[in-house]
Amino acid sequence: MIFFCFKRGAKRRFDRRIQDPLRQWKFSEVDMQAQDLWDEFSEKKYEMLRRTTSRSAPWHIIRSDDKQLARFEALKIILNSVDYDGRNYSLNFEANEDINISVQRELLQMRKTKDY
Repeated sequence: MIFFCFKRGAKRRFDRRIQDPLRQWKFSEVDMQAQDLWDEFSEKKYEMLRRTTSRSAPWHIIRSDDKQLARFEALKIILNSVDYDGRNYSLNFEANEDINISVQRELLQMRKTKDY
């Protein structure tokens, strides 16, 4: 499982950290450098996903622009992956395909937008 956000989402989060005195402690020079290196990171992300996913160990890509929804989606993946006592199969743990992105869809999107 891996969490990714869009560049605009990361920028919005960083801007909020800079402007909000209660969040400024979270912001560092590394954040600024990461924004400058976004394209390079995206290329590495593309190659990592392309080379390392498999049927037996697929990546689960979680869009994390909304942290709360991302965490909820991650919990659903975990709960669907583990057989545990008291599991209630009537509960809806279906993936939200706008947040839980398949590797194939992510790679296709990255190729289309040249966001890698």
